[in-house]
Amino acid sequence: MEAQRWFPRFRTMTALAVVMMLLSPRYAGAALCVGDCNGDGEVTVDELVTGVDVALGTATMRQCRTVNDSGSDRVTVDELVRAVDAAISGCPATVDVFRAPAGTDVSGPLSAAQGVLPNGRKVDAAGTQVSVDTFPLNLALSHDESQLIVTNDGFGDDDFERKIQVIDTATESVTTRVPLQHYLGFAMSPDGQRVFVSNGKADQIDGLHFDNGQLVADAEPVATLPEGTYPTGLSVSPDGNYLYVVGLLSNSFTTIDLRTEGTCTPEPPGPSPACQFRANNIGNFPYTVIASADGQHAFVSSWGLNNNNPTGLIPAPLPPLDPNLPAMSSVAVVNLTDPTKPAYQKYVPIGRSQSIDNKTVFGGSHPSAMKLSPDGTLLYVTATNLDLLEVIDTTTLTVVAEVPLNQFESGHGSLALQGLYPEAVAVNPDGKRIYVADAGINAVQVIDADPQTKTFATAGFIPTGWYPSALALTADGKRLYVANAKGVGVGPNGAELVDISTTSMSGTPYYIGRIIKGSVSIIDDVDQYDVSAGTAAVRANNGFDPLPLRWVDTDPGPGDI
Repeated sequence: MEAQRWFPRFRTMTALAVVMMLLSPRYAGAALCVGDCNGDGEVTVDELVTGVDVALGTATMRQCRTVNDSGSDRVTVDELVRAVDAAISGCPATVDVFRAPAGTDVSGPLSAAQGVLPNGRKVDAAGTQVSVDTFPLNLALSHDESQLIVTNDGFGDDDFERKIQVIDTATESVTTRVPLQHYLGFAMSPDGQRVFVSNGKADQIDGLHFDNGQLVADAEPVATLPEGTYPTGLSVSPDGNYLYVVGLLSNSFTTIDLRTEGTCTPEPPGPSPACQFRANNIGNFPYTVIASADGQHAFVSSWGLNNNNPTGLIPAPLPPLDPNLPAMSSVAVVNLTDPTKPAYQKYVPIGRSQSIDNKTVFGGSHPSAMKLSPDGTLLYVTATNLDLLEVIDTTTLTVVAEVPLNQFESGHGSLALQGLYPEAVAVNPDGKRIYVADAGINAVQVIDADPQTKTFATAGFIPTGWYPSALALTADGKRLYVANAKGVGVGPNGAELVDISTTSMSGTPYYIGRIIKGSVSIIDDVDQYDVSAGTAAVRANNGFDPLPLRWVDTDPGPGDI
């Protein structure tokens, strides 16, 4: 109603603008601005009238897109005011535009560290690069830090096998590949002797162990879970006695007693070589889990879409009818006072400072990666869809800080940069520096932290390969390992013509998912890294630096329109 009262006044304002425009000096060389419907560098009376008509709904947005300065789905009073001001005062001499930095370069790898991506962005990863198999999602250092374990969670190798790889950190080369089907879930025992991975499709947890320094797979599964569990996130209790498992499809939390493998009957009844103690209705699409430092709780990141939607009205993965229910976009706290009796304690909502409305934020805040501070008092959680880092006090179980990760000025309103997509977190041993893998801009963000005052500030960025997906930091905080899920990209696949009506593309050697390999960046002296130079590189690689254009009445040259 307020808009209906205001918009007729703009017709009067438009008439006044005509008189003022005639009395006001105009200058040549103007460029596109708010309300300049035809892009000729000035706003006319007719264009102001069109803008008002668009606001009233009597004209379509396509008739004057520039009046919608915010990029939203409607024209506001403020936008009309700016259009009138542009008509009176004239458009600015230049306008900033953004473009893909690669220009006309062909996409594909240029070197082990450099590549041109299909979207026209570039990557130029810091450090030394080690090529690994497809889509690495986990990194973990052995206790002596001589080996780095990498999971490859993508399409698999040429034989359609996923493997666990081991990188020798001294020679910086892959030394071991252990064939073992798995996806996402990964945990290491506190003594560093055992590794656990989840096989969601088989509803199974598998184990590996070190034998004379070599990582080998266990002969039998650690546990077989009830059908339909689809285990993802894994975490081991601080004392190493229990393995905690979340079920993505079953909304469940399971404790596996590692001390009694193969000697007891699980609850609920079902085939398994290990004791199981299960709690249902934990989260909604629970993704990852991490045990608290004192072992009294477990934290579960709950995506919250429509998993086991009781109404059955909306199937996953469509957004829920009410995206702000407690289980949606939250961290579920599980009480582990008795680990064999896991019980729901509470939900900690994530990212509620922003509108979770299925419109501007589709799919919720998407809490994903989690990492404890060295003393265990703070839990860092990525609100991946919102480009936020949430900080939870593990004593009060409340959010005590929210860190905006978007530090780039690239527009306002819905035109502002979105999609940094934080995917992983690492924390320096002293707790005063946090590293966040921003997968959407191919960078690691460096955050200076004061855990006592709970204040956080971005120091800068480090360029990475395509889609950084996991981080690992040495005990002294000086060497950072970064998993790049898509390496430096892939060029043309060299495919012959394939009749997809009879042949699956994924079954051919030309499938992109098979040939695009991941990589691991090894960055030494990361605590001394020049983040100012790194930030400049990230800006350039992503095309965040605008190109000023100016309007000319003559034949346009470089930078002219």
